[in-house]
Amino acid sequence: VSLYPNPFTDETTISVGKTVKLDNASVHIYDMIGNEVKVVATTSNEIKIDRKGLAGGMYFYKLINNNQQIASGKLMIK
Repeated sequence: VSLYPNPFTDETTISVGKTVKLDNASVHIYDMIGNEVKVVATTSNEIKIDRKGLAGGMYFYKLINNNQQIASGKLMIK
């Protein structure tokens, strides 16, 4: 799993390897104190995340597929 660009201004992409089949997948984004601030549902291995509604700063993300966390990390919005 890779995230680019990071930091980003308007949009970032989470790329998941082609060998991973995403079925009931979603990306959950959390602020620094752990509040969930955005959820993006997907079945694609290229997941676009726009910053709409998110202030600049650091956030955490979790990629969940079929109720299992398969990736997590930090993302930074300029």
